[in-house]
Amino acid sequence: MNKPRNIAGDMIEQGNKLLSEGSFESAESCFSACLVISPMDGQALKGRAAAWFHLKNWTASRKDYARASELDPDDVESRLGLDMCLAMENRILEPLHVNGQETSSVSLLRKIVLGIKKIIAKNSGRSDESFI
Repeated sequence: MNKPRNIAGDMIEQGNKLLSEGSFESAESCFSACLVISPMDGQALKGRAAAWFHLKNWTASRKDYARASELDPDDVESRLGLDMCLAMENRILEPLHVNGQETSSVSLLRKIVLGIKKIIAKNSGRSDESFI
């Protein structure tokens, strides 16, 4: 019996390959095609957002990162991508809605950094975070 093909997964893999090769227009097209067959795929959204970012289309990139963040509120990559887009649009201090709550991207970034510090402290066996 043949295994069923995961077409969306194949497309994401191809899109990521195109991104790594610097073929951003082709990567964007690949991820967009994937989103036609799988519109709720967070990996395809993040891939297309990265392609848009490299193409300097901050607005399109921001929208895809925001949608990916709504699908997976704990995904740090989407939140950082969203903040980078806001920074490129000179909107870093504007309010931002995440998970239905208004917050500034600066406070969100601060929360992410503190979370990373805690993970590093936990993984290093240290009880304090002052070494960072």
